[in-house]
Amino acid sequence: MDAVLSIVELGGPIVILLLAISVFTLALIISKLLQFRRLGVGRHRDARRAVILWRSGDRVRAAQLLSGKGSLCRSVLAFAVGEMRSIREAAGREAPEDRAEERVREEAVAFATDELLRLGAGLRFLDIVAQIAPLLGLLGTVIGMIEAFQVLQASGEAASPAQLAGGIWTALLTTATGIAVAIPALVASVWFEGRVERERSAIEVLLTGLFARGI
Repeated sequence: MDAVLSIVELGGPIVILLLAISVFTLALIISKLLQFRRLGVGRHRDARRAVILWRSGDRVRAAQLLSGKGSLCRSVLAFAVGEMRSIREAAGREAPEDRAEERVREEAVAFATDELLRLGAGLRFLDIVAQIAPLLGLLGTVIGMIEAFQVLQASGEAASPAQLAGGIWTALLTTATGIAVAIPALVASVWFEGRVERERSAIEVLLTGLFARGI
């Protein structure tokens, strides 16, 4: 704790701002990890099995396999399967119109898009932190060097290294803090966005497989 207070005192307002940003960044990363886990991002096995069963004609088992909340892919497919079964039951033995199938597919895509948007919410903040944190550190560096040269100018020929150490220390500390905040934010942003894109691709492939032979 004393070390943190010492860093804050020496680094000044820039370090305080960077530490505040780091707290929000860490909270967001933890929140997104919990959200991804809760939605089952990356778990596609049951969804793939359900598509195979559906295309083979075993629609009851496919629907049973998709019941419950196991993953985001399962939720999207369960929505589509539920809508298609409703249309089939309403149509009786007659095959539903292609327009009905197309409507269900559009609704399923809209449902998936809405879920993916919520999944990606907040990731832009991580991108901003990754870009702005080094710039704030650079700003602190410039301020620290200005202070050092002001001391040098005021002291004239009598200036000593100890007098310059404060400004130089501030400059180095703010730069290091900015980089330390930016790196985790960048890594988390790239990882989360990659997971969202893979989930989007998996949903598109599974929906295509589900509708490949109509309803």
